[in-house]
Amino acid sequence: MLRQTAGFAIGVQSAKGTAATSNFHRALALRSRLGQPNFTEMGAEEVEHGGAHQRSTAAQGTPVRTGYVVPWSVRSYLYPQLIGDLLIAFGFGVSTTGASAPYTHTFTLADADAEKWISIMQALGEDGARYERKARDGRLNQLQFQASRTGVEYTASGNALTEADSAGTETVTAEVDAKMIQGAGSFTITSDDLTEASLGNPRGQTVTFDNPTEEDDQVAASFANADMAPTGKRVSGTMSGFTFGETLYKELNWGGGSAPAIAIPEAQLVWKWQSPVIAGGSTPHSIQFTIPVAQVNMQMVDVEGGGKYVFDMAWRMLDRSASAPITIVLVNSTASYAGS
Repeated sequence: MLRQTAGFAIGVQSAKGTAATSNFHRALALRSRLGQPNFTEMGAEEVEHGGAHQRSTAAQGTPVRTGYVVPWSVRSYLYPQLIGDLLIAFGFGVSTTGASAPYTHTFTLADADAEKWISIMQALGEDGARYERKARDGRLNQLQFQASRTGVEYTASGNALTEADSAGTETVTAEVDAKMIQGAGSFTITSDDLTEASLGNPRGQTVTFDNPTEEDDQVAASFANADMAPTGKRVSGTMSGFTFGETLYKELNWGGGSAPAIAIPEAQLVWKWQSPVIAGGSTPHSIQFTIPVAQVNMQMVDVEGGGKYVFDMAWRMLDRSASAPITIVLVNSTASYAGS
């Protein structure tokens, strides 16, 4: 059987209830999904009796659908364009500078009432057999990056409130084919609680943006959910493969003292992933993350084959002041993002 072609794209909406029609960015995806509606049903699991017969069966009445959401997900290597839409979908606001490429997009978390909705399109097949659907009023629930010596991948997933056929006239821009990698970037950890010179750089990273939303939010006289309001964003991650040392062990677990400590060490984390491909002039495509305050904990200590000790660290972002708890700077050839 021939492999069919597929397409997956995301566009930022101007408002809830208004599907995006332009400024869609297509994923260069490893896997994508715009699922069929995830229905809730009444009467599907309960055992009813007293029907038109005397058989001992469960569904003697007729179950009905009472509501739905539309799940979506995409997995991709880290390219420089669509990732901006995904950050907006998480709840970031964006400001853009630059009169020509490369453009610099600075993302900071928006106030709750300023968060944007997205539309998601998926096309399956080709030519006359191609079928394209569009989901409207979408939220991103999780965005996770995995970085290692083989590259940087991300997986994004969420739900949307409604779906329909696409109009077929949407404006879609293809992804920029320039993979960003950790080997071409940078990493810095700054801390009053840790000896940075002994710490060095990790061998790999995971970064997880969690955005759980209220899914049981259906009002009367509506088949779709009402809002999917966010219930509390979290940003966390792991850094793997640090070289073990006694000083670091005691700083991470004992607070530099002689016994396990109550206080959790804190650090500022700054890292950049970038491409070897030029966005304009001499500037590579890049994305840089700055987290001013993160708590860090030792996760594990492993002994490798040659007797080398390595350990991992888990971290979580703290948002305890008026200052931005995280800033992301994306440099690419995209002039602007919808919603900026």
